[in-house]
Amino acid sequence: MSNGRNNGSNGQNRPPENDYGMPLQQILQLGQLSAQLLSNPAYNIAHRMAIDQAIQEWASTQPKEREKRESLYCEVQALGRVAQTMAGMVERAQQASEAQNAHQANSEQDYLDRQGFGLDEQLSPGAFN
Repeated sequence: MSNGRNNGSNGQNRPPENDYGMPLQQILQLGQLSAQLLSNPAYNIAHRMAIDQAIQEWASTQPKEREKRESLYCEVQALGRVAQTMAGMVERAQQASEAQNAHQANSEQDYLDRQGFGLDEQLSPGAFN
């Protein structure tokens, strides 16, 4: 789903966006919906049946039916691309969620450090005696 550009780190504390300019919340929602669909038995059975039917139709064509064979080949490729795209949406949502969590943890630690509660300071062994 990504084209390799890093659209999330622009230095302005904006949520990361994917190649289509979707906000983080939409990326997360689409990833969740895609994961649900990819794990849905009805979707998986229908997807597999559609691929199997196209392959069976292709196998029953005559060599001279070039256009039909090419059309069925394209159909199988498109069905595979849909599943790959949805899996990519799940992966992108996971990456965005991890980046958001890391950014939030860093922001919280920075806040604590500025307030004097940070763990960055080294205490000497006798500091509390």
